[in-house]
Amino acid sequence: MQAVQTEKDNKNREEAGSFENNTVYEIGYHVLSTVAESDVETVIGRLRKMIEKAGGSFVAEGAPQKMALAYPMAVWSNGKWTKYSDSYFGWLKFEVSSENIADIDRTCKADKDILRYLILTTVREDTRASVRQFVLKEVRRTDTIKTTARAKPTSEVKEEVSDEKLDEAIEEMVAD
Repeated sequence: MQAVQTEKDNKNREEAGSFENNTVYEIGYHVLSTVAESDVETVIGRLRKMIEKAGGSFVAEGAPQKMALAYPMAVWSNGKWTKYSDSYFGWLKFEVSSENIADIDRTCKADKDILRYLILTTVREDTRASVRQFVLKEVRRTDTIKTTARAKPTSEVKEEVSDEKLDEAIEEMVAD
């Protein structure tokens, strides 16, 4: 989903400095699954507010969706480890001065409702690969498929080989 650039975004850019001094960042985040679904937007609102306070302007956003994690993540809180197997995942792409990114990082670390996050430097353009729909073609067979019963393997009775015959066979092979 693409964000629409507004006058407020342009004003934030001007306050943060010139366009050349700003860098485009993307933050991917996991919000704890213990946060009520109605309160997830509040947590994301705090992220947005912190970015705006740092003079950032938004480029694009992916709304958080509940998803199962590939592996359980453990968090130390209230004197014990708590494991989470699902979370609300979303992302924000924004432009801000590189001097202010450390403040955003510190605020994300301090937020107890964020399970994990990652801040990356990226480009303004949308770089996601387009998803192609695969079309299955129907193939009509003109012949019929017949099944036949498999033949049972015959078990042959093999005679036992004595140690003497075995030794003789080995000596013949070595002699050659």
